[in-house]
Amino acid sequence: MIGVEKLLQNLLELEETTRREMVERGLVMSTEEIELHPCHSISLQGKLLSHYIITCSSSQKKYFLKVVKDSDGALICNNYLKKTYNEDGSCPYPLILIPEIVLQGTKYYITSFVAGKTLDELSDPLPEKTWDEIADKLLFRLDELANIQAPQYSERSGFVSDNCATGLIRKFKQRLHHPAIAQFPNRKIEAAVERCFSILEQSQYSPPSLLHMDVKPANIIYNSQTGNVSLIDFEFARFGDIDYGWTQVLLSGCNQFNMVYKQCLVPRLTKNRLSLQDAIEIPKFQCYLYYQLMCNLIYYHDRYLHCPNELVLLFEQIADRI
Repeated sequence: MIGVEKLLQNLLELEETTRREMVERGLVMSTEEIELHPCHSISLQGKLLSHYIITCSSSQKKYFLKVVKDSDGALICNNYLKKTYNEDGSCPYPLILIPEIVLQGTKYYITSFVAGKTLDELSDPLPEKTWDEIADKLLFRLDELANIQAPQYSERSGFVSDNCATGLIRKFKQRLHHPAIAQFPNRKIEAAVERCFSILEQSQYSPPSLLHMDVKPANIIYNSQTGNVSLIDFEFARFGDIDYGWTQVLLSGCNQFNMVYKQCLVPRLTKNRLSLQDAIEIPKFQCYLYYQLMCNLIYYHDRYLHCPNELVLLFEQIADRI
């Protein structure tokens, strides 16, 4: 019982501190009261934290209070996202309204709220036609983002002077000897990576385009009332080569996401575009796939999660093809 009381006290303190910050920054009136509703738990440096939906009692407006992780790409992308609009003049993506405030020793920022439900929250089955519409609108969003360009490529920590090839080669080297990769035959992996270096140095790249890099059911918002589809959580977003962003979309169909997403959405996304099987045959995409698979294997390993066999087999398959 003491634990519950402490949690409630912490929440009330967090609400009051958040309200005070919102008033001081001119986001709400001084008479406004707010409520925080936990919506997603995360573990950060061994501490269990939560993102929150902020509801204003008088105006009924909603905002989002998000835990900031190190090197969050959303901070870099925010000013560029302001250039996109819905038909009603609003931005279809969450915009950071108050950056990096410290609440109870944790960094947060406050963003605008995107109405709707994530695809992994949908409880009622959707007809095939609706899934097709969601896929088409998601493709529109991805193209919309890709048309936003910056002067330089970027990582989550900021813009970099590297070109696309040297940046990816550097990251390959950083991940090559991770324990998740060390379980595979060393010579085979190193030979595949060396071939990737050669291919990347000879490849051509798009201008630095905005890539979401974390397309998955939990980050796709569908508003059943308006039919709008949007993307949230730009933590992994960056400016890079368009083909690199599409690689992540292709591999999202192999990860531990719900089967409806994998069976209904991914095939429609790739129907008239490059499929995973097509990409496996193209040298530059082989390099991108190999690097992204390497990152996926590391992700599952570091979080003590079971890595889908499909990803492991694909990693080994591409090593033989490069």
